[in-house]
Amino acid sequence: MKLFTAVVGCLLLTGNANAYSVLIDFEELQPVPAFTTGPWPLETKGFSFSGVPGGVTDWPLLTDDSQALHWCPGGCSSDVSITMSQDGLAPFALLSLDLGQNNFISDVNLIGYFVGGGSISTTVNVTTTMTTFLLGVGWTNLESLTIEPEFTFAQAMAVDNIAVVTAVPLPAAAWLFGSALAGLGWIRRQHIY
Repeated sequence: MKLFTAVVGCLLLTGNANAYSVLIDFEELQPVPAFTTGPWPLETKGFSFSGVPGGVTDWPLLTDDSQALHWCPGGCSSDVSITMSQDGLAPFALLSLDLGQNNFISDVNLIGYFVGGGSISTTVNVTTTMTTFLLGVGWTNLESLTIEPEFTFAQAMAVDNIAVVTAVPLPAAAWLFGSALAGLGWIRRQHIY
């Protein structure tokens, strides 16, 4: 009984039961015609996307008949960034993502903002072919991710297959169950002596 109580106590103190991975591929969303905007800000699989308006479409760069999130469909003249955050601002880790654009070749800044302050960033070279970018150590405990192209002229960007790992919080029922077990253990101890 002591071992069982210790295990339950440790689980309750950690606050998280485990982690799970999510692939944000936009396949479950209703597509819009190419180079038009859809519902914005966009929400899917527990994450929100905001910033320059965009939409989910069967984008011409995608050769596998899949959908991607595109933004700046009619061209942008100022801020061209989008920001991704988990609903409730829960922390997440970014593993990889696919990026592409319809015109030219340019650099794109990926900026991850940590929970509690600070940031991490890298610059990737994006072409007219959807390319997978793997992110290394350090892209954990993020509150949000900003994808910021280094251009301000007419051009459309696309992102797809965003792989993240996020924590699964213990539900309130686990706390209630744990306190009930502790209460039963205390009552049993009182009856033994």
